Amino acid sequence: MLEFIILCVIVVVGWFFWKKKRARKHNRATPSVAGRQEPIINDDVPIPVIKRTAPDQAELNLDPLDMPIESEEEQRISAELDAALGALQTEVKDEVAALDIELDALHADAAELDAELVTLKSDVTSFNAELNSLETASHPPLKTNQFPPVVKAESTEETAINETNPDPDSEKAAGSKGEADIMMIAFAVMSQVGRTLSGEAVLNLFSDLDLTFAEGAGFYLKADAGDMENPLFTVANMVTPGTFDPTIFVAETTPGLLLFTRLENDNAAWEKFSAIAETAEELAEQLDGVLCDEQNKAISASRMVEIQNEVAAFVANHG
Repeated sequence: MLEFIILCVIVVVGWFFWKKKRARKHNRATPSVAGRQEPIINDDVPIPVIKRTAPDQAELNLDPLDMPIESEEEQRISAELDAALGALQTEVKDEVAALDIELDALHADAAELDAELVTLKSDVTSFNAELNSLETASHPPLKTNQFPPVVKAESTEETAINETNPDPDSEKAAGSKGEADIMMIAFAVMSQVGRTLSGEAVLNLFSDLDLTFAEGAGFYLKADAGDMENPLFTVANMVTPGTFDPTIFVAETTPGLLLFTRLENDNAAWEKFSAIAETAEELAEQLDGVLCDEQNKAISASRMVEIQNEVAAFVANHG
């Protein structure tokens, strides 16, 4: 487009200078009038007398535009330049009109994009609201009074955990110790929002952390020096009924894991807490999950310190 405009300017300037040169040539080509002959002063030679006649009136009524008459070549060149200039002017007008049409189309596209942007912002706001509601629905608060008891590894079917109908003998044993002598500790390792934990990754990590599967109960246990009769803590699945079947779970996913234990008035209380807290933090880090408390709230560094202080107070009072 720029080259085309430069070409138009060159043609117009050339035409202008050609017209100017033609006008100069016209001014120099006016007919000459015979001047008066100066007499030669000589006493011996008589001075001739020149008689002049008035010019014809038709010769005085000359049209300056008709002098001099252009040659056929000059007329042809002038006509070609005029035609080229007219064509260039027409083409420039057409190009400007096309550019105006393109500019109007760009303005219309920009208006459509602005409208789409407003719609996208509204959709993002709606999506965030839905995401928050889904997060609340998928991660309900945990209830500590619904935790199953800590499982001991036994081969008989009587060791299977029944959350709704606990063993009466177990209730009597707990009641004999008293509510103040027992402290429930629970941690949840939840998946990130919109994601789940891979069963295969969970089982591999269980193996790395020396967690043992309790065949009769379906839970994973952490035992000190292989003492499966008195595990340090238990790991349950967040999917009902909370148990694991390693042969199936390896191909499944879960929204989270639940780690829990009971601290009693014995010397193992602090050891149990340290073991369950360290394992929960390791699981959350390795599985890219979120470490939460029994209310399903993410545990901050300050909240962890508070829990440690509570356990320390319990150990001091019952140690």
